[in-house]
Amino acid sequence: MNDEPHPDDDGRLWSLDGHYFNAATLRDLLDTHADLEAGDVVFVGRPAAVQPLTYVNARSIVKQLSEHARDDCGEAAEDWPRVGAGAERELDHFLADWIQRHCPVDFNRMGDVTEHLISEADIDRTKSARG
Repeated sequence: MNDEPHPDDDGRLWSLDGHYFNAATLRDLLDTHADLEAGDVVFVGRPAAVQPLTYVNARSIVKQLSEHARDDCGEAAEDWPRVGAGAERELDHFLADWIQRHCPVDFNRMGDVTEHLISEADIDRTKSARG
């Protein structure tokens, strides 16, 4: 097998369907899916770290508390809870620590996803690498 780096071995990940990025190089994708041929479209993107605190944070929890209290108690809960910026920061720090300890992220968000039209040159490079 040819051990020279392939031109697309640059940290991007490759996908057959644009959703499941499981190939480190185009060559890996072509090796895995032998039925791909010149003219087929595949996808390539850059993995980016997931930031779990964008899914839940102190502000969203306080808002949910407020909404549930108003739904349950009506106008009596109109101005509840009254949480200052310091308390929100405290809860954000707690959530960040808790998520880091109990919810390790083992996946990536894919960014800069583009289509790639497989060329004859791509096919030829893969065949020559197989030796």
